[in-house]
Amino acid sequence: MGRRTRDGSVAVVLATVLATVLALTGCTGDEPQGPDGTAAPSASGTAAAGTPGGTADEETDVRTRLTQALQDDTTGLGDLVAKDDTSLTVLDTPWLDGWQVVDVLSRSGAHGARAYLALSDEGVATLLTGRTDAYVDLLTEAGVQVDDEGTAAAVVETYLDSTRTFRQWSQRIASFDDVQLRPTLDDAAQATVDAARAQLATEIGPTTAQPRGDGFDVEAWMQDGDVLVRHDVRVTSDGELSDRPSTQVSGLPVPISR
Repeated sequence: MGRRTRDGSVAVVLATVLATVLALTGCTGDEPQGPDGTAAPSASGTAAAGTPGGTADEETDVRTRLTQALQDDTTGLGDLVAKDDTSLTVLDTPWLDGWQVVDVLSRSGAHGARAYLALSDEGVATLLTGRTDAYVDLLTEAGVQVDDEGTAAAVVETYLDSTRTFRQWSQRIASFDDVQLRPTLDDAAQATVDAARAQLATEIGPTTAQPRGDGFDVEAWMQDGDVLVRHDVRVTSDGELSDRPSTQVSGLPVPISR
């Protein structure tokens, strides 16, 4: 393990994925927006797995620690974190001992910028955006214990939120009404939406966890561009996680992500 970045993860991996993971989709002007032109949603798009906030002093502390962890970074992420107009939201993860997950969001520039990072109490930073394996490793590193349905659901929601790539519009959804669609639909597009709604309206719901054996079976739903995906995630009591995503509907009439 390196002094500042875990296994060189930020310095090496970020160099190849920064261009896509930091680009907010569907943005115009200086304000990060959703694909319908409205303000961008919170960390999850529905009920956030984390809560913005904390005091100004707490955000300053996180910014200082992240900046120090990224002091040798050459990709631009360290500079982004250090900017005063970049907001840092620490997700609510009491089950993640010794680590914090930070939503890094810039509202400046033509498209804004966003990434999720894990930050340890020892000052080690790990990029999570677009890296599902890094999140699984994080659970192991933190020795996560999953003892109840609520914790299992929270572990999965944080996983889905923090590992999004931002190559296109992506959000967790808790009902079909959460799906982002073009504001104006022609007859063919409306028929596509109606068929999808009829198929999935009673299927899509909030994240649920059911105990089984040595862990929990968790079901969660995501919109990824024009695709709706069900994630069937297995979380064991000692924090092992495996995901079986399955596309349920594709070709929805959604705004163009750019």
